[in-house]
Amino acid sequence: MQLLLERANVDPNLVDNDIQTPLLVAVANGNHEAMQILLERTDVDPDLADKDGQTPLLLAIAMGSRGALQLLLKRSDIDPNLADKDGQTLLLLAIAMGCQEAIQLLLEHPNVNPNLAGRDGRTPLLLAAANGNQEAVHLILKRPDVDPNLAGRDGRTPLSWAAARRSHGAVKLLLDRADVDPSIADNEGLTPLKWAIRN
Repeated sequence: MQLLLERANVDPNLVDNDIQTPLLVAVANGNHEAMQILLERTDVDPDLADKDGQTPLLLAIAMGSRGALQLLLKRSDIDPNLADKDGQTLLLLAIAMGCQEAIQLLLEHPNVNPNLAGRDGRTPLLLAAANGNQEAVHLILKRPDVDPNLAGRDGRTPLSWAAARRSHGAVKLLLDRADVDPSIADNEGLTPLKWAIRN
């Protein structure tokens, strides 16, 4: 492979019939050595997607490959905020899958936007709270740029979801932040306290 890539006329972004680049094939096959060689080349586009909209980062998260994720996130030109064909960002996908390692690695990347909502209007913090994922809530709240009051389309905040799910740990983590407003009502006029009482 190294010999092939040394040729000037070898295009490292050339796709096959499935619109898969060599980098995507390397990720799919768990070939970290090939990934490293490809990622060292500045002409390799790490964000090129296949015909289904799957990028190398999306595939690494879907496969639960910590090694692939670490290699990919080292590239300064990779976009960690790309969304899949359903409008789910990498961070949202990792939270939905409950992949704590991926969540942590993504949140450590300086270019990840922790407030970026998916097509359904849910932010990463809102999804983590709604899923009762206390560890993810903790990791997201460590980011100083996160807005803990961002609500979904239904007007429900992360605190509202955590209270409704009786996720006491997540409720405490949220209330420990001075910028969390416990009085925000959703589109039905229900506050987090009312959700806690109803459930």
